[in-house]
Amino acid sequence: MIYLETEQLKCVSAVAKCGSFTEASYYLSRSQSSISKNILKLEAELGIKIFSRTTRSITLTDAGRELLPLIDEMLSVSSKIEAAARSYSIPAGHHLTVGTIYLGSHNHIESVVAEYSIKHPSVEIEFLESTTSALIPALLAKTVDVAFVSSMYLIHQEVNFQTDPRFISHTVLKDPYYLVTSHGHPLAAKAKIDYSDLKDQVFITTDKKMQVYHDAVFKVLHDHGISPKVALQCSSVRSVLKMVAENAGVAILSSLAIDANDKLAIIPFYTPLIRDTQIIMLNRPKIPVYIQSFYDYLSRNIKMQPPL
Repeated sequence: MIYLETEQLKCVSAVAKCGSFTEASYYLSRSQSSISKNILKLEAELGIKIFSRTTRSITLTDAGRELLPLIDEMLSVSSKIEAAARSYSIPAGHHLTVGTIYLGSHNHIESVVAEYSIKHPSVEIEFLESTTSALIPALLAKTVDVAFVSSMYLIHQEVNFQTDPRFISHTVLKDPYYLVTSHGHPLAAKAKIDYSDLKDQVFITTDKKMQVYHDAVFKVLHDHGISPKVALQCSSVRSVLKMVAENAGVAILSSLAIDANDKLAIIPFYTPLIRDTQIIMLNRPKIPVYIQSFYDYLSRNIKMQPPL
């Protein structure tokens, strides 16, 4: 029987990707001699050569090229096994503070959080609803352990927290923004809407605490030559929808936040704004096991939802 050690597989994968023992040693924080010994040991175990070595280069053999995808697949599975096992080895008595934006009534993130809570009764979870602009400093101050926050951008122009080295992040939802009007509104009959169609419209928005939303919506309107007239600012999305249903104005809202009813018309944009919701945690040398466990579980188990 062949025994494959994870360390050996990591060394093969690193050398193949880096193209040299020197670069692989930096990547893995191992000595070159340790990497070489692990690869030689694996080659002896398998009875094949994985790499062809010369004084100037190292390349994969035909056997190595065939094995590399399988090795990477094994490493991926190994990583998932470690994460799953870690999530069940949390000592009792931990308090986890989870900050979240308003996710909308149709999201299933909260269901996955409930699943985690049932499986990990030793972790007490406190849920705090706030805004992205408030949750980021709270995360940096460590008063929040994990947060669901959002970026907003036009489709095909992705910019999110994955580019910020202060955080570790994973996208859990992407939902488009729609125009919402009353059924009696002149725009309600349109199959799709362009931003230029919104000239001279009266808008209903959430309050300015939702800075990411305001910045994105007002920027795209200004980019299309529209200076929006805001008739009402509401403290909740539910209030916005109520005012729209009463024909007090139109709104631009996330598909997941809209509770459809026979008083509302929901119209897609040709080029929609996208709300990219991510789970993020602080990037630090030693992440507490209960925080890492929650992050790993949510990242693995939340499935991307189709738009409305």
